[in-house]
Amino acid sequence: MNWAEIITITKKELFKSFGNKRILFTTVIMPGLVIFVLYSLMGKTMASQHNFDDINSSYIITINLPEELKDFFETSNLNFQNVDYAKQDEVKELIKNKTEVLLVSFPKEFIISGQDVSNLDTQNIEIYYNSSSKLSSYMYTKVTTLINEYEASIFNLFDINNSNKQYDLVSEKESVGRNLSAVLPMLLMGLIYSCCLSIAAESIAGEKERGTMATLLVTPVNRVNIAIAKVISLSIVAVISGISSYIGIVLSLPALLNLESFNILMIYNIGEYILLFLTVLSIILVIISIMSIVSAYSNTIKEATTSLSPFAALMMLIGLTCMIQTKPATYWWMYLIPLYNGVQELYGILTFEINYINFIVMFISNSIYVFICIFILARMFNNEKIMFG
Repeated sequence: MNWAEIITITKKELFKSFGNKRILFTTVIMPGLVIFVLYSLMGKTMASQHNFDDINSSYIITINLPEELKDFFETSNLNFQNVDYAKQDEVKELIKNKTEVLLVSFPKEFIISGQDVSNLDTQNIEIYYNSSSKLSSYMYTKVTTLINEYEASIFNLFDINNSNKQYDLVSEKESVGRNLSAVLPMLLMGLIYSCCLSIAAESIAGEKERGTMATLLVTPVNRVNIAIAKVISLSIVAVISGISSYIGIVLSLPALLNLESFNILMIYNIGEYILLFLTVLSIILVIISIMSIVSAYSNTIKEATTSLSPFAALMMLIGLTCMIQTKPATYWWMYLIPLYNGVQELYGILTFEINYINFIVMFISNSIYVFICIFILARMFNNEKIMFG
């Protein structure tokens, strides 16, 4: 192993990646920019779906509405219209046709006041809505809540958490960390995959397709040094692209999760950010090493990207595990599983459940996998049938 040769080849590979302004823009600037715009729009879209400010412009049709509840509805600023019982079927048809209308039907002899609670007969209030309409469902929930509140104000036996005290004892730090741990590992795995895919396919399969790889291999340079330089240069490019993507994620998460950007940035200390960086770095090295082997086996960029496409489903599936689990993996041997170990470590760091033994197992095992892949890649470089076939 000659580090002078490795550094020289690495510099040349990096110059090819960053010497071109177009490649520089698509690798460094565009990932973060696209993610920021995309996730910000997603967050605003999801927020708008839950914002029903136009509920007051929709009609609530009532039948036999008692005077006591009439005042309660008016106080709640809800538009309603009381109609005769004969129009009930007509209103139901409107609701079936997804007209933004809610029907609240009270019994003909609906009695509220002047009743003894011990002898009270339950009276049924019928509320008709269309669950396929988000606004109709929202109106149903709101009206049901209002009627229950009115009932509680009349026959109030006890209250639950009816004061200004904070009953949810979770800290803001833990709450934000839990929200991030559910989505950030999956997003990072998808972004790391997309960053590594293009550069790995271009670096080896692309050079084979253009014939420049043959020129490099005929030089008196050790094939192991070439393999190491390829992995290092590709990892540097992927890390820079990943940093850009990470910045885009952090800036867009406030809109996506309805959080404050200050909270996201300040809940973690320097040590935790270092652990996050080392974990992401080890994941990138493993992915780049595996993709480099596939790229070396392929003869064209198209063949390499096609072969690596199914890998995306695996990456997203591993990232999705964080959305269904409540704590990181506890057994140390689970941190020997490549890629899965990195996701579990990300989850543990983001939820402040760091186990340094598991981190060391993850980092060392991933380093071993990278060296194994480099050895395989060097053997492939020595195989003329693979490299020139």
